Amino acid sequence: MADGAGSLLPELEDAAGPGSAVLVSAGRLADAAAELRDGTLAGVSVADTDALLEVLFEALDRLLGVVWNAGQGTQRAHASMVATGSVWDDTGAARARATMDALEDATVNLSACADALAAAHMLLGHASTALNRIDGNE
Repeated sequence: MADGAGSLLPELEDAAGPGSAVLVSAGRLADAAAELRDGTLAGVSVADTDALLEVLFEALDRLLGVVWNAGQGTQRAHASMVATGSVWDDTGAARARATMDALEDATVNLSACADALAAAHMLLGHASTALNRIDGNE
């Protein structure tokens, strides 16, 4: 990779647990993004840029779903903690509240990420539409 960072895959492939397959997929995505970034350093023709934008549009659409699902996961974890009542127990209540605060922060930040990805998704669509006008396609 151009920035000197190595692949995340070896470390992620060694990860244990039910989410490890998802982590390996995320590592492959990061590697593919680095390869894509490196491949576009020399420049890309307008026609290839248009095709690239269409693919990136679809990729961002799917990444938006990933971020949304992650946010839903933090919300479910928060709701579960409230439902178990651990925040109100004398033992461990401070830790439970700290965990809930962290989950709330993560949820808010994931929501902001989803908003930013949605905006990028929309702007990629606009850029692709603009490039299509060059070819007279629209």
